[in-house]
Amino acid sequence: MQDGAPPHNGLSVQRLFGQHFTEERVIGRFFPLAWPPLSPDPTSCDFFLWGYLKSNVYLGGVTTLTTLKDNISRAVLNILGDMLRLAVENLVYRMQCVVDEKGSHIERGLCPHRRNAFIE
Repeated sequence: MQDGAPPHNGLSVQRLFGQHFTEERVIGRFFPLAWPPLSPDPTSCDFFLWGYLKSNVYLGGVTTLTTLKDNISRAVLNILGDMLRLAVENLVYRMQCVVDEKGSHIERGLCPHRRNAFIE
């Protein structure tokens, strides 16, 4: 998923999932278990890390594949431990909101049972 585009759900992908997983194990549109719209994604990387890396990798421009690879390596190595810790803490918080809501829809913004905490 890139730039807010919905996940790919072509027939070939649906068939591939159907061959390797039971329908009860696949969460997505066109399967019995749909991901609730606008619910928090459990992947912290979607909200922070990829954007952070992208902004650092492309800072100053990228003209060659070697430059791109070097920039990616440098950006990953420069991620601070505190950044990763906060990303994990945010994921734990968001999963607790999902538990608090018994898996139902959660609006962007405040977690209903944690009025002073914000969900990205």
